[in-house]
Amino acid sequence: MPPGSQWPVDLEKDTWALAAQWTARPDDLSSLTDRLLAFLTGVASLDPALTRWFDDDEPVPIEAASLRDRLESGWDREHPSGETGTRVALWNGAKDDLSTATISASVGSTAGYLKNRIEFRPPRPAAAPGLYERDTMLALFETVISAWQPQWCRVQPWALRDATDGEFVDVLASWIFYLDRGLYTRRGSLPEDVSVIDGVGAGDVFVLAPTPAELRLSTIEQLRGQIVFPDEWSTLR
Repeated sequence: MPPGSQWPVDLEKDTWALAAQWTARPDDLSSLTDRLLAFLTGVASLDPALTRWFDDDEPVPIEAASLRDRLESGWDREHPSGETGTRVALWNGAKDDLSTATISASVGSTAGYLKNRIEFRPPRPAAAPGLYERDTMLALFETVISAWQPQWCRVQPWALRDATDGEFVDVLASWIFYLDRGLYTRRGSLPEDVSVIDGVGAGDVFVLAPTPAELRLSTIEQLRGQIVFPDEWSTLR
């Protein structure tokens, strides 16, 4: 990874993934339903391709009763306390690869050994270019942070993940990422390419470039020495 280099990729057709994660907390079916409803409602406001969702081929109405049923059907029945929570997987029904969007949620865990996680794969930029404008992506982050209160959240194309493979914290290999203030400390000044939006939820949002195409691998490399995580989070994925 040469200093200052950019990654020569076709971002328009690359697969993107927004992931968020947090440790165990007491979320029951009612609170999880509220969170999922808020998330899907917020996502639907960003692009028409994100207004309809399916479980396999069955439509899933974006309303509390329907979402609660989905969450309850995936609930952990093996443990009296439901300690591993529930799992939900949805897709937007699009038949072509460029327009397909998916949501995968493993949430409600109260077990210390299992982190809660959301992964949202939006339509690719070639099909939904407006989603990848800075302000729209920041609105998506605000939706995720407000609905799920994660400890971290990041968005990255697969090409960036592949280009930065190595011994470092994966959440930093992003165009935009969010960190709860209790999760990290700063060491020195951040790279000049990075802008920070302070006080979003319980943390801060870091924007590494105005557009994905302007993101430099050297910026991610510099962040490795300037953002420090506790040992238990030292291999964030």
